[in-house]
Amino acid sequence: MNFIRIYILILLLNVVHGQLKNNPTKQLPENEIFGAEISIIDDNKLSAVITCDTLISKNSNSAILKGNVVAKFYDSEIFNDTNGNGLKDEGEWYDDENQNERFDNSFIISQLKSNIAYSEKSSLIAKKNVSVVKFDIIDKTKVVDSLYFVDPQRSEIIWQRQYGTITSDKSFILISGDEECMSGDSFESDIDLNNVKVIGVEGGNYCK
Repeated sequence: MNFIRIYILILLLNVVHGQLKNNPTKQLPENEIFGAEISIIDDNKLSAVITCDTLISKNSNSAILKGNVVAKFYDSEIFNDTNGNGLKDEGEWYDDENQNERFDNSFIISQLKSNIAYSEKSSLIAKKNVSVVKFDIIDKTKVVDSLYFVDPQRSEIIWQRQYGTITSDKSFILISGDEECMSGDSFESDIDLNNVKVIGVEGGNYCK
């Protein structure tokens, strides 16, 4: 079941209903959602939560996300989906053995930001002012690794949901928690920046 599609539909219905209730004469585009939030769940596990200022649904498999695009990636446990909707609802615990753990920011492992993104089936293409940060395992307010681009306006990252990887063919800089620097003209990595690999011929040294 495509939970992204269902969640977008629910959001769309709620937005349209609220807007028409406040202003019955106002007609909104049926494919535009303001303040969108998308939960991505794979095998009963929360993989990511993506938010943006505006989401434009092109069709059932693709959408455009505009303004303050933030993708938070999670390392979550299986939760008890008591109502069978595929979403982690209030009051649903992660599992029987860890009922003291509620769904919160403690499960965030990394975060991606961009100005705009394009969602196509199982991938997300983030563009302009793209950055990725990895959080400390214990202190989720502490950034341990930071990845950004030499030219922010041309920056781009592709997240492949099925593989759990991010890739880019744009010149990048990665600063680790111990101030070590890696740079190149393209890379491939897991979503938590644990295994960053320069693809092809290594580019210029952008570390200063």
